[in-house]
Amino acid sequence: MTRIVTIIIVAGIIVAIVAGILFILPANRLSFSGNALKSSDLATAISASTTSVSKVALSSATSTSIIATSSSLAAVAPEFVVTHISPPKSVKAIYFTNWAAGTPSFRKSLFNLLDGTILNSVVIDVKDYSGRVGFSVNDPELVKIGAAEKHIPDIKEFIGSLHAKGIYVIGRVAVFQDPYIVKVKPEWAIHDSRTGALWRDSGGAYWADPTNKDLWKYVVAIAKEAYSDGFDEINFDYVRFPSDGAVSSAVYSALPKTEVIYKPLPVSAKTISASTKPVASSTKLAVVSTKTSATSTKLVATSTKLVATSTKIYVTGRSQVIRDFFAYLHSELGSSTVPIPISADLFGQTTSDTGDMGIGQVIENAMPYFDYIDPMVYPSHYISGFIGYAKPAMHPYEIVKYEMNQAVIRSKAASSSPLLMRPWLQAFDLGAIYTPDMVRTQISATYDSGLTSWILWNAGSVYDKSALLTDPKPTNSNRP
Repeated sequence: MTRIVTIIIVAGIIVAIVAGILFILPANRLSFSGNALKSSDLATAISASTTSVSKVALSSATSTSIIATSSSLAAVAPEFVVTHISPPKSVKAIYFTNWAAGTPSFRKSLFNLLDGTILNSVVIDVKDYSGRVGFSVNDPELVKIGAAEKHIPDIKEFIGSLHAKGIYVIGRVAVFQDPYIVKVKPEWAIHDSRTGALWRDSGGAYWADPTNKDLWKYVVAIAKEAYSDGFDEINFDYVRFPSDGAVSSAVYSALPKTEVIYKPLPVSAKTISASTKPVASSTKLAVVSTKTSATSTKLVATSTKLVATSTKIYVTGRSQVIRDFFAYLHSELGSSTVPIPISADLFGQTTSDTGDMGIGQVIENAMPYFDYIDPMVYPSHYISGFIGYAKPAMHPYEIVKYEMNQAVIRSKAASSSPLLMRPWLQAFDLGAIYTPDMVRTQISATYDSGLTSWILWNAGSVYDKSALLTDPKPTNSNRP
């Protein structure tokens, strides 16, 4: 029985081989004599079959090799090469959140705004008010802290696409308002003397302690990370002490004695002339030759000369801390082997107020350390009655012109270039509906102050393109 089974199996194998040969062998190679295949053809067929099988095996091996090689090439594909571009002679920028920059619809609107307008720069959040960094980080210490989120998953390539259009990219870092880091590092936080808990401002926001040097190092590490990803400049916002809430109960780890000292400003040899409204007496600027407008009760100076020789500024514990922080940023970033352009956002009224306003910001203290100083001169943020206007938001030209004139005067008095002044301008509705004309009139006011750079702010990253199609011309107006 076993023998019969063996014979059947062998017969089946022979049939299968012959069938395979008939399939492989070309028709003109077949030569039959009755039902028998010539032995020479059989040998040829067997050889062809063997060759075919070998080719199939070789083909399979080759395919496997190609796939393996392809995978290997993919594994060693070169990383995107980060580049930087120099700042434009005149920066003309808009602000975008990192959420917006990582959202396809908003990204499309950004590129639409950049096409066919006067814009040549964009500000994008690196670390925003939440304390979260908007993209992956590589620095081990930053990875450990865990602030990074992938709002912009392709950060290097995205910045590269902006560079390809000649767009200068500024990374904004919100510094001391940081509700994330104070939870991870509570020892870096401002504490409340009444409860011992983390201190919060009137809006419920947590703040990091500006006097904590470990926090300073953390901020610098973020700045270096952002620069390594392609940001061309690092902009520092919230570089101040908190301004509202129970500030008297805020406890700092190393706040210097807060005794107020007057310090004379460095003064240039010649009198500085400007066409502006006279400064309030609290600024201690001597005002020469003013007159009252026939149509207004406000003082108007058509040819006012402001003499900076009597100007003094406050030196407080807070202003010393912020000044020292500015100096630290400069030493770590601005004066490094490959200097990183840096800028600081200041309250708008630092241009005309010589105190530190309780937040530690004195504009002269920033001048030696930054490539740009960006006063936030949003007209809606000024109190009723400022330089005589009940509703400052309704007078965008006058507010911006006045404040930036003061910035120019003070920078000259401190022997700094006025062109480092680069104001933030209002492109949002608050206090008034801000039309394209109201945006453009602020740009004109900036130019009329002798400045050339500016940035528009809209927290929602939404802008009217019609405001940016052409560059407003300086009016050379005698308006204040």
